[in-house]
This record gives sequence, C-alpha cells and structure tokens, in this order.
Amino acid sequence: MAHGWHLRRSARRQLRNQKFAMPITLTYPSASLKLKAQHWFATITSLLSATILLNGCAIVEPACSTTESRWDNELLYFGTTTQTGIVSNKDWANFLSTVVTPRFPKGLSVWQAAGQWQSANGSLIKETSFVLNLAHPNTALAEKDIKEIIAEYKTRFHQEAILRSRSVVCISF
Repeated sequence: MAHGWHLRRSARRQLRNQKFAMPITLTYPSASLKLKAQHWFATITSLLSATILLNGCAIVEPACSTTESRWDNELLYFGTTTQTGIVSNKDWANFLSTVVTPRFPKGLSVWQAAGQWQSANGSLIKETSFVLNLAHPNTALAEKDIKEIIAEYKTRFHQEAILRSRSVVCISF
C-alpha cells in the first residue's frame, strides 16, 4: 500500500510539473500496479474534464481579501429616445434626484454613452443613453430598489427596455 501511495504522489508531482501537451511517463514494478495507475489516471482525467465543462456554466465570484467586501456592481443603461422626443438632461437630472438618489443615497456614478440596440419589431435604434453605475451590498432591498428604478423609468419615459448588467466585485474604501 505504501508503494502504491508513492506512485500516486509521484504522479501528482509529475502532473504539477508538466505542461498539458506533454505526455506523462510512469514506470510500474508490476502489471497490476500499472492497471491501478491507469484506472486512477482515467478517473482523474474524467473528473477534471467534467469539472472544466461544468464550471463553464458556473458563476465565479471573486475571492476578496480580508480588507475588501463582496458587493454587486450594477450597470443600468437608460435610453433617451421616447415616442414624443428625447429625455433631456433636465428630465434625467430630475429622475436621478427623485427616483435614484433616495434609494441609493450613499453614492452612484452616471455618464452618457452612444449606443444602439434592436427593438422588438426588429428595427435598429441608435441613441444616446445614460449609464448608471451602482455598487451595493447584495440585499433584497437593493434588488427591490433597482427593479423600482427600472420600472419607473420605463413608465415615465415610455421605454421598451432598460439594459441591466450585474457583476460581483470586491470593494474597499
């Protein structure tokens, strides 16, 4: 048993030191140990392949340091073209002060962007947009507030959609 463990430990050491394109060469004192090693290697290879394939669908959250906190970072894209014209800078400022700021008083960032998107009827819409960046703890209240902001903008300015992009980030102040 100790000899078999040595082979496994040796194989792990070789795996760590080899590039994936390089073959791993093992020597075996007996045919039965060779079969056990081949079975072990096939099992590990299958498990690694399955892990890699399944992780392609997984959400990978960052590993934050002890001085950082894990928060959500939201980017919301608000189009400015409406059925009756354009959302003006004054309209946007009013929306920010009455709808967004009361829900996220600790801070936010906003900038203008030029964008395009395809509407439900298939036409290409090119328009100026306002991008709202919110960093916040992942809470039910924050989620509710963001959904209310989106719903209010869609209602107030007759918008078909608001693009929302969320990622998990590590923050520190």
